[in-house]
Amino acid sequence: MCAQVIQASQIVIEEHLLKGISINPILIVGLEGMWGGIVCSLVLVIVCYLPSDIGEDSIDTLIMLGKNPAILVTAFVYAAAILGYNLFGMLVTQYTTAVIRTILEALRTACIWVVNIFIYYAISDSYGENWNDWSYLQLCGFLFLLMGMFVYNGIVRVQGLYYPDQEKKETPQ
Repeated sequence: MCAQVIQASQIVIEEHLLKGISINPILIVGLEGMWGGIVCSLVLVIVCYLPSDIGEDSIDTLIMLGKNPAILVTAFVYAAAILGYNLFGMLVTQYTTAVIRTILEALRTACIWVVNIFIYYAISDSYGENWNDWSYLQLCGFLFLLMGMFVYNGIVRVQGLYYPDQEKKETPQ
């Protein structure tokens, strides 16, 4: 619950920074990355000196990155993918709203579900997810979410709901 509140607050603050203060999305992503790196590094230092086995061996990780080019390339590709994901999320917020961004992020789950079903039936039944009795409920949930996004954006209009652009059409000029 706390994580959801923190993420929602972050997205609303990002929308305020983008639209209210007009800060460049690349700067916001960079600052979030910088502060995230600083905070995680401080937490890592604290965890490493705790008298328990919960910490990772950071020196060993650096050695593996230096000795195995595949791991190093994978780490850079992962970092680039996260950078792109955050930057495009910020651009979606800048050009639409924080609500649209969160709806699109929820639809990401639907994409993962479809890819899992594809993997199960097209590649290997050892991986992915098969179609079962609960899949119909999942499909209905994703369609409901998609329809909600269409109604919210005014793409599908429901009689009796208010849409801001109706005032422009209804007032005679």
